[in-house]
Amino acid sequence: MSKYDLFKASGVPQTTLSSIKKKRSGSVKISTLYGICEGFDISIEEFFKSPLFARNNIED
Repeated sequence: MSKYDLFKASGVPQTTLSSIKKKRSGSVKISTLYGICEGFDISIEEFFKSPLFARNNIED
């Protein structure tokens, strides 16, 4: 999915998507994350079920 397609599906501005992709932002608002999940047609619960969010994979 292109950044433009995700923008159209999620409503999250392309500039925000670019900042996240380029790791310019140290944090992401939950409302932004919710929109991105909607754009990918997954629930936010599905997103957080990923093994990436297991305690041993989280770094401060």
